[in-house]
Amino acid sequence: MRPKAHTQGSIGGQFHGIDAQRISPVGHVARHHRRHRHARPLRPPARSQSAAPAADVALIVSIDVSESVDDARYELQMDGIAKALEDPGVISTITSGPAKRILFAMVMWADKSELAIPWVTIASKDDALAVADRVRHLKRYGGEFTCMARMFTNIQDSIIPTLPMAPSRVVIDVSGDGIDNCSPDDTVTQTRDALVKSGVTINGLPIIEEPDRIVGAGAYRAPGSPIEYLRPLESREQLTLEDWYRKYIMGGEFAFILPANGYADFARAMRQKFVTEISSNSSAPPSFPATPRSEFQPQRHSRAGANPVNSKVKNLMIVWMAAYRGHDVGRAHDP
Repeated sequence: MRPKAHTQGSIGGQFHGIDAQRISPVGHVARHHRRHRHARPLRPPARSQSAAPAADVALIVSIDVSESVDDARYELQMDGIAKALEDPGVISTITSGPAKRILFAMVMWADKSELAIPWVTIASKDDALAVADRVRHLKRYGGEFTCMARMFTNIQDSIIPTLPMAPSRVVIDVSGDGIDNCSPDDTVTQTRDALVKSGVTINGLPIIEEPDRIVGAGAYRAPGSPIEYLRPLESREQLTLEDWYRKYIMGGEFAFILPANGYADFARAMRQKFVTEISSNSSAPPSFPATPRSEFQPQRHSRAGANPVNSKVKNLMIVWMAAYRGHDVGRAHDP
C-alpha cells in the first residue's frame, strides 16, 4: 500500500501518494524533518483545500557553478539537463500526471545563487524541447566558493514565493561536486530544515569523482568562514561526498540521493532523477545504465582561465596558516 502524507500548511496543501519503496532509505529522515517547528513559513499562491493542484510538481534544478566546475564540466551539466528534458520517458512522465504539467525553474550557485530560468510551465513535448534549448544557451554565472546554505536561503526567500500557480509538490534538485565551504554544517542544516518544514523536498545529485575520498579535510574556505574548519581531521566526521549530501542536503517527504559517477555520468543520473521526482505514481524509479567509472579519469579542475601562480600561492598560504596553528591539513582545495 502506498502511504499518503498530508502536511498542514505545506505547499499545495497536500502531498499525493508516493511509494516509499521507490527511493533510497530516508523514511527516518523524513519523519525527523517533519518534527521541526520553527522554520519561517513560505507563501506560495493560495488555493482551497479541495481544489486540484494546477501542476504536478514545481521542480527547481540547482546547479553548482563554483571554481571546481570548469567550462567542460559546465557544458556537461547543461547538456545533461537539456538531454533529460528531451528524453521521451521524461516527457511522458510530465504529460501523464493528474495535472499533466509541471513548473520548472533553474538556479546556478557558487558564492551566491542566481535565477537562471524563472518559473516556466512544461505541459507538452514542445514546451520541454523549448526549455532544453534555453538551458543549452544559458549565460554562465560563476564564483569561487560552494555556498549551499546561501542558495537554500535565496530559494526560500525569492524563488518559491513567486510560484505562478499551486503545485502538488515542490522539489529542489541539488547537484554539485563538493560540500559547503562558506557556512558551518549547522547553518546548512538549519536552512534545509526551514524549507523542509514548509513542505519542500530536497533531493541530491552528488557528482562523485573520487568515491572513497573523505570530504572536509582541507582548509579551502570562503573568507570569514569559522576557524573550526581547521581543527584536526581526526576530530571531524569521516564522510564521503555522498554521505555528506545524505546528512546535510537531503530532506523532506520521500527525499533521496542519486549520485553521478563523475561528470560523464551526469546526463544519465539527471534523466533518472527527473522521472523519479516528477512521477507520483510509479512503484520504482526507472533504471538508466550508469557510466562505468573506467570510461573516464577522475580529475580536479580549476576554473578556466585561473591564474596558476596565484593558485599555488593561495594554497601555500593556506597550508602555512594551518601549520602555524598546529593543525593537520589535507588538500587545500577540498570540496
